[in-house]
Amino acid sequence: MERPPLEDLLERVRQESEGLEPLPPFRLLSFETTDRCHLVLALPNGETALWIARAWAPGGAFWRGRLLAVGHPREAGSPDRVAFLRLFCARLARIENLLPEDFLAALGRPGDGAPEARDPVGMNRADETEPGPFPETPPPSAPESLPRLLAPLSSPAHAEALARAGADAFYAGLLMGDLRNRLPGWSDESTRNPPKANLSPDRLATTVDLCHRLGRPLFLALNRPYPPSALPTVLREIDRIVEAGADGLVLADWALALEVRRRWPDLTRIASTVLGIHHPDGLRLAQEAGFHRVVLPRPLTIREIRALARQSPVDLEVFVARERCRFQNATCHLEHCPPRRPGDGRLEFEQDVWCIRSLESDDGPWQVDLGSETLESCGLCAVAALRDLPRIRSFKIVGRGLPLPLVLPFVQLARKVLDQDLRDPKEVRREVRMDGRITCSRSSCYFPDPLPASPGRRAPNSRPPAGSWTPVPETPAGPIPRWALLPFGTVALPPGEGLEGVLLGHETCVHLLPTPATARRLGHQAIAAGLGLGLVLPPLFGSQEARRGLALAEALLALHPGTEVTANDVGTLAALRTHLGETFPVALGRLLVPQRNDPRLARFPKDHPARGVLSEPPLPHLEALVQRFGACRVEVSIPLRWPDPPLPWPLGVHLGPSLLSVARSCPTFNEPLEGPGSGRPFGIPAACPRPCLGRSRRLRDRDGGESFRVQENNVLVDLPLPEGSLPTSMTRWILHHVPASFPEASTTPRPRPQPTESGPGSEGKSSLRAGTGYPARR
Repeated sequence: MERPPLEDLLERVRQESEGLEPLPPFRLLSFETTDRCHLVLALPNGETALWIARAWAPGGAFWRGRLLAVGHPREAGSPDRVAFLRLFCARLARIENLLPEDFLAALGRPGDGAPEARDPVGMNRADETEPGPFPETPPPSAPESLPRLLAPLSSPAHAEALARAGADAFYAGLLMGDLRNRLPGWSDESTRNPPKANLSPDRLATTVDLCHRLGRPLFLALNRPYPPSALPTVLREIDRIVEAGADGLVLADWALALEVRRRWPDLTRIASTVLGIHHPDGLRLAQEAGFHRVVLPRPLTIREIRALARQSPVDLEVFVARERCRFQNATCHLEHCPPRRPGDGRLEFEQDVWCIRSLESDDGPWQVDLGSETLESCGLCAVAALRDLPRIRSFKIVGRGLPLPLVLPFVQLARKVLDQDLRDPKEVRREVRMDGRITCSRSSCYFPDPLPASPGRRAPNSRPPAGSWTPVPETPAGPIPRWALLPFGTVALPPGEGLEGVLLGHETCVHLLPTPATARRLGHQAIAAGLGLGLVLPPLFGSQEARRGLALAEALLALHPGTEVTANDVGTLAALRTHLGETFPVALGRLLVPQRNDPRLARFPKDHPARGVLSEPPLPHLEALVQRFGACRVEVSIPLRWPDPPLPWPLGVHLGPSLLSVARSCPTFNEPLEGPGSGRPFGIPAACPRPCLGRSRRLRDRDGGESFRVQENNVLVDLPLPEGSLPTSMTRWILHHVPASFPEASTTPRPRPQPTESGPGSEGKSSLRAGTGYPARR
């Protein structure tokens, strides 16, 4: 397409100023002609991208006049850029009738001179249910030796368009009527609830055949741990999947993964991000379980992914586009797709999920995270940064259930990055901005690395008053022991008695772990007082965090070999056993125990079937972990109702579910970063000033009137216990609020061995300081 005389147009815009606000100076940085004119303009405080097309051109427009339209990729960015665009378009509106004919002719019509991938077959057929005709010569997919571009397939009608746009492989969900009929509208199949996010079973075989005729493999996502009542249905569906010729499964249930390996050894098995595998020992565990590939969680940084890829024994899959919920799938116990419309046969919630719900606090309006409209994200720079690593086998675009036009731009641009062999992230960002359909900014980046500067530490605010422990019920056989998870900063045990033991560490944040010296000092005090001693480790991301957690465990085990260590991700479980031995007790932390304990669900009447179905624990999945690591205990949050039958292992119950700071989604750190363009990243910096300390809020639900307190360790308290008898397997209450002094003892403390300097009996296992597979300290 002939280049329009842009310089003349921009000069006319500059000169058109009568009666209008002054226009800040700008200059043209770059220009590209496709099916429209794409410009990047330099402003005094940065740059902005926009496109100009004929008024009847498709696509969202910032301004649409009689002859011309001006658009911007999804969002204009900061307020000053929005103001510039408004002034620019106001001037353009005045002069568009004066533009020469050659300028309008040069704009052409949408599609003129555009690459074929920009107008793929099927782009406007997002709602069709029947697939279109096969292309006579389907474009070949990437060779097995190269990274492949993995795209979501919500309908067979999308397959051809996605293939022509550049997708090398597809993944999809599958509807299972037997599971949905247990509770209409609720999905037990995968982590995507809406029916439109899953393929129908009666069209599975034809969809697989279509994908194969296009030369693309199809993987089915069964990425949820399943309760015993669901497993027979799931296994029957896998039989159908194998018979239809699908290429593999994305799994998040350890027991199911082992059974699939036994029954269908040739089927490709992919470890879902829901399993939460994010450091070297987790990858080795995945290989042991028979997985061929691991989907890495979103919160990992580019640097951490590169380090893992260099030593991974299995292939890896990395997210690069679309939704980027900051609450890691593996550790979030909320439901992210609540039904809205009454009468559609689904469970009905009155509000959004907790992480984006607007709440009231003593300080005014407050919410954990920004709204759902901020989930749109781009991480295409990762394609350039990671493509040279042999273990990176797939770049994955999220979007099951989304309309095709929302997914295609990411597929097309990722394909362009791969085909043009772009290896500099700056080149990728330039391509994204020139394209104009995707936002490229810090606030919408999958991998904002390096992270913004951390905020300064805040003064203590609304600390709850010291007092007695939260009252807890007792069993007929006697009181249940109470253990306290000591908050960060504890330097000495409070005076008095009343506890069976103390726990050091933190469930969700590596920055709230004590130093080995502090842990040893508190451990000495606990043992001298006859208290039990335990360590709680959060999910550990990458080699550096894993090394830090293991060093802390080694320090306490050297002090007392009977220290119980609680892990909250499978990689840490594997690391503890591999590097520190088999002789000390380990427990499954509650982030490892899938639960649906969203506080909204408690609103259902006592006899509502949701209380039974949604509370059913995935026993086979848990049993596989307990047996593999010899776990002595399983920990849970307060459930909607006590499981019946009870869990068959010793059970610890936390008084108050952990909700607000899971893995790397710290809301307190991100609060000051809400300004335009700043974003709210997944991660927190390597050196954090811990602004969460001293923070405690009373939150009120605006509509329901419910009230909760969020403690400084990001735990919801003041939640009611379920009615009914306590589980017979319950052996421990775990309390998160430590008063100034302990209450009177309700149990007799058990005597503990005196401190010892000998380490745990590792039976020939290599120590943390040698042979661990982690990079050495610098």
